[in-house]
Amino acid sequence: GAFVRRNVSYRSQVKNHLWDPNASIIPPPLMKKPMEGKNKYKQLVKQIDMDEADTKNPIQLAMYKAMLEGALKPHPFLQRIIDKIRIDLGAGLGKGYMVLHARVEPDMARENERICRHVRVMNMTEILDMIYKQYPEPPVTTVLIVLSRALMEDEEGRKGKDKEKDYFHVMNHHNLQALNDILEHGMWDGKVKVVEAGSQMVHESGNDFYRYYSNIAGSIVNFFLAIQSNILVGTEISTFSTLAMNSRIYRGHRENYFYRPQGLYCMSPSDTNVTKPHRFVC
Repeated sequence: GAFVRRNVSYRSQVKNHLWDPNASIIPPPLMKKPMEGKNKYKQLVKQIDMDEADTKNPIQLAMYKAMLEGALKPHPFLQRIIDKIRIDLGAGLGKGYMVLHARVEPDMARENERICRHVRVMNMTEILDMIYKQYPEPPVTTVLIVLSRALMEDEEGRKGKDKEKDYFHVMNHHNLQALNDILEHGMWDGKVKVVEAGSQMVHESGNDFYRYYSNIAGSIVNFFLAIQSNILVGTEISTFSTLAMNSRIYRGHRENYFYRPQGLYCMSPSDTNVTKPHRFVC
């Protein structure tokens, strides 16, 4: 939905200021609902994974590669927001930025407690320690944290007599404290600034369509920030992380890590001639 129509020209300049409530979103978003574009993408990934893509579906594989190498693009209105954030993160200057997709929100912990335990990490401190072990010295200028603070704060404020005995509530409290600590003090002894991503900037853009779909549009912004980062750290039990990792591999970005209980796992194959996407099944 937030992906553009193929037959529309992008040469016309949008004259409105980014935060102007009357800012243009020409060309109009594809389809009526933003999730439709993402669903089409996910269907293609699954179809390729279920077949021998390089021999049985060479055309479909070529389509997939073309999508991940550059054809998959955000709407120009969202691209302007992405460009502004990347500048703020220091893209192109110094060491660039890292994106950490820390999927430690309480919904993931509770709803998927019994799923994929051998690769799940729900403790924020453990994830940060893995990053420090992999990179003893600061590898970037800024770290962008992608998660839902709202879900964590809702759990923190939840009422209930036995919540202090609830493991997930206690873990969420710990993770929220760890998050707030690095946001305030940074990482690598304060040498690297840490900032949060999310839908807030999309919501503040002033456009009624994207304000209404700010959560989904914000995820799209985060997705392309992750694709263009210098380093991406995420979890393979997340569709977001997996899609971003696959996109980066086909675009030649090699520093891609899944965090696992054993530590960071580099999921970029040594062979650059990738024929099939990573699709996690446990």
